[in-house]
Amino acid sequence: MAKYPPPRAFLLTSVLLFTFLQGGYFMRQQCNPAPYEVTISNHSAIITPETLPPTTAPTQKINLSTASIEALQTLPHIGFTRATAIIAWREANGPFSTADHVLSVPGMGIQLFDSIKDYIIFQ
Repeated sequence: MAKYPPPRAFLLTSVLLFTFLQGGYFMRQQCNPAPYEVTISNHSAIITPETLPPTTAPTQKINLSTASIEALQTLPHIGFTRATAIIAWREANGPFSTADHVLSVPGMGIQLFDSIKDYIIFQ
């Protein structure tokens, strides 16, 4: 009488074979995401990395101790949430005078500071 593999081995082999035949563990659709289609008030647009506007750095240095939320958002990688955190820290602790003050803002790390340090001043 022939010996059959245990049910667990058969199930595992079947799952692995199916995964391999379907393109591997990371499917191709996940590697090449399709563009997003966005509809806002009866206007439709397809957004791809090529159609996004380029990010621009501020033309003049921004004083962190006096900057508005809109001015802070012109800094690279600073959106609404981080700009709000910068202003909240400034209101709680006073004006920025050193890089250590900026690094103590919640959500501000060394890499983020390195990306904005050429665009900010302390006064």
